[in-house]
Amino acid sequence: MRRISIVFALVTLIATISVATTMTMVQADPTTITLISGNGALGTPDPTITMLIGPVNAPFNAAFVPADFASAIAPPSAQIVTLLDFAWVPNPGPNGEQWIADSVASGVPDGTTGLYAQPFTVDCFFGVDSASLLFDYVVDDHLGDASNEGLFVNGNPVIGSKDLAFGNWLVNKQSGPFDITSDVQLGANHLFVYQADTGGPAGIQYSATITYECETGIEKTLVEGPEEIGIYSPGPTPYQYTIVYTGPAALVKDTVPAEFEVISLVATDGTADDFKPGKGPKSQSSTKIEWLVPAGTNTLTVDIQTVKSPGHGKKTPDVFKPTSCGPLPINDGATAFEVDENGDLVLVEVTDPTTGDVTLEPVVIVGPSNSLEVEAVAGAKSCND
Repeated sequence: MRRISIVFALVTLIATISVATTMTMVQADPTTITLISGNGALGTPDPTITMLIGPVNAPFNAAFVPADFASAIAPPSAQIVTLLDFAWVPNPGPNGEQWIADSVASGVPDGTTGLYAQPFTVDCFFGVDSASLLFDYVVDDHLGDASNEGLFVNGNPVIGSKDLAFGNWLVNKQSGPFDITSDVQLGANHLFVYQADTGGPAGIQYSATITYECETGIEKTLVEGPEEIGIYSPGPTPYQYTIVYTGPAALVKDTVPAEFEVISLVATDGTADDFKPGKGPKSQSSTKIEWLVPAGTNTLTVDIQTVKSPGHGKKTPDVFKPTSCGPLPINDGATAFEVDENGDLVLVEVTDPTTGDVTLEPVVIVGPSNSLEVEAVAGAKSCND
């Protein structure tokens, strides 16, 4: 197969090419979060990091339980400290990170062990496809102990993050990347960093890089409008629905049946338009919606209303669709198609092995989504009229 971009108008493309679709897995751009220790001035609390203060000159040496993590996300805050030992790698680190400890006097002469907690947010709509953690650090004395790993995400141990080597305060070190896909959750999360002291000064300087990719998805939700609509209504019935899409840049297509007309399209990002493939705006055909959307998570809000029934309104009062009872689709399932860097639809050349005929197939990123429907019931007329 060979991919090509079609640069002429998409309306013309729809009108002139009848093709099948081919599925592909196209990922959205990853999101990167950088967490550092020492967010502030020397001698002040770090407003983003709290801690559970442990023993002096000794690690916890007992496996952490949920209560320990709950304590770590409560006060007190970690303190941003200057060099408490002449051998410490100086502030700041490569990403602006600074040393933190339980107090500005930690290590004079003895320091304490600490379990630090720092929040971060995973902003995905459908789910997390992948997540990784890269950790840069200098620590006095160890990262973890005999009973615990050095890093935890939401209380889950990051296997392999323990570092019990001597002299971890002498040089910048790096561990990972670690796969933390199963440890993160949508919304609020916490990274826990366990600095174990074995004698003398104590503290840690770190930078954590968390990279995640959201699951690609597309979903519709009915926001406003009745679930049942009477037939032969004397006026239009309005509805509103949303299309939420997460993924790479795409052309999202949807269809609104002929019983409705599109009133407005409002997108959080990108450009959206609607048109009727029939003869003019008064055509009794369905309405096509096309939304050219950038990478990320975005929402298209669609306002529609029922249309006037043909053949009424001249000698009889206006009536509006529907005019028969039963399920009434509001729209078809929406589908996201791949576009190139210019926003043009990407098609794939596919050769039939039997006939040798070449067809052009748009590349489906995800879809079709769920469709929406309501129920047409007896109104101005009964269902049996």
